[in-house]
Amino acid sequence: MTLDQSAMDHRSEIESNLLSLKTKNDQPFFVIGYSRSGTTLLRLMLNAHPDLYVPKESQVFQFVPRIAGSLVRDNNDLTRIIKWMKAEPNFTEKFPISRFEEFAQTRLPLPLPVLFQALYRISAADIGKPHARWGHKKPEDWPFTYKLMEWYPEAQFIHIVRKPHDSVASMETHLSQNLRLRSVVPTYIHAAWKWRECQRAQRIIAPRLGKNRYFRVHYEDLVHDPRTILAKLCEFLKLPGDNIDEMLSYTKFTSDTRIYESGAHMEQTRRSVTAASVGRGEIVLPQKYQADIDFICGREMSALSYGQVVPKKASFIRRLYLSLLLISLTNGYRGVRAYRRLMGGL
Repeated sequence: MTLDQSAMDHRSEIESNLLSLKTKNDQPFFVIGYSRSGTTLLRLMLNAHPDLYVPKESQVFQFVPRIAGSLVRDNNDLTRIIKWMKAEPNFTEKFPISRFEEFAQTRLPLPLPVLFQALYRISAADIGKPHARWGHKKPEDWPFTYKLMEWYPEAQFIHIVRKPHDSVASMETHLSQNLRLRSVVPTYIHAAWKWRECQRAQRIIAPRLGKNRYFRVHYEDLVHDPRTILAKLCEFLKLPGDNIDEMLSYTKFTSDTRIYESGAHMEQTRRSVTAASVGRGEIVLPQKYQADIDFICGREMSALSYGQVVPKKASFIRRLYLSLLLISLTNGYRGVRAYRRLMGGL
């Protein structure tokens, strides 16, 4: 049998299996965490396992609900979704849109959870992993964990956390443009607030998920002792622990544009795992910034066993200013979230 014929057989098999998705969910997993916390590194390690598939991040979970609501009813809905996919930068590198469209057209109506499963499983088959569990990783999706829990009652969640000072320092260096309020709120304050909100949200959700569905990874532990952490992750995902070497060899896929993210902010993931960036925030951030981050993130840092960086607290006036600013950010964010839900988003 030729390689092409084998691939076609795999695709036919996965498409046949997808017919049962309306009544039987497979068990996806989701990598959650704040930006610049090691989510991409963890995704690459997981994707290197032969039984797991986690494509490059996309905004599909954020935007498709705004287009179709909770159910893709007919070809008009599907056409709008496909149009968005084709317009989304680099989406065709991540997913085989034409094959997905062909599959979905003959099976409408499709609930969104089933539609997403079809997209990811067809993509897994296309890359040569027809039997792999599919996963999704997009840092900006952490506010939607509640909806993912509802859609996929058996899904597992891997929450990766990193000390906020290091995450903030990395955001300032690489992704400050993603913080839309940077013109009115200092980047490091905005980033620290978002880190806090992300950890608060997951702290509330973790007990609801329970130990069989929620696993927290500290970035610092992952880069200092990757073998131990990956072994624990495999156990959590109910996988044999004999593929650790493969998971640590994720850099062998650096030339595969379907797997590797582009951009200077992803250069570290093209090298073998290293702890070189641990503690970077305490080196590059001014002490004033560090003290502010201690105050903004202090409660969540303590809950996650991270210690304060600056021994001396910010002044009372400074803490009052920060408190008022954080209240404004939180209220503004709630308003934006309410509007997005009103418009059909998650």
